[in-house]
Amino acid sequence: MTEFENIDVSFAKERPEPTIKFLVLENYFDQIKDQIISLSVEEKIDKFISIEIRRAEIERNPDGWLDFILTIDWTTVISVIGAVSGLITIGTFSYKVFKFLRRRRAKKQIKKLKLNCTESVALAINHLRSIGTRMRSNQIKLVYLSEMLAYYCLAIFASPVTNPKELHVIATHIDGKVSSYNLVTL
Repeated sequence: MTEFENIDVSFAKERPEPTIKFLVLENYFDQIKDQIISLSVEEKIDKFISIEIRRAEIERNPDGWLDFILTIDWTTVISVIGAVSGLITIGTFSYKVFKFLRRRRAKKQIKKLKLNCTESVALAINHLRSIGTRMRSNQIKLVYLSEMLAYYCLAIFASPVTNPKELHVIATHIDGKVSSYNLVTL
């Protein structure tokens, strides 16, 4: 992992904290909250997440749905664990949360899953590490990150020392999976 230790995430840090929002049926709230907390304990970031709930205002179906907001304090995670290790840990946690939420969404216990694109940085770096991306230098820089998620978030990384004309383009889907990875030479 040492080849990833100097990723420049300053551009991403200026963005809002990674946040996952969805609607959960009140009857399933405790089970879903407990599972998310359990996953955060498993990844050792339970001190860095916060969960907020409020009554959902839904036309024609106001009863039974709650707004569930999961926020990750990634600047603290980065300062405690280190930039890349922290982002990989958050990426692993996020992937597990999305996998769990997909199952619940299929059972109609949650709906309207949303996230900001800041969350996709951790998923993208976790993906770069998992596929053994060619990084001979100690520097990779985040040069572009889309702001709002419609269906996909896009993160573009450059590796200026290895080859300043190479860009790593990673798209992540709303379900937390990496949809595409391309190594582009300008």
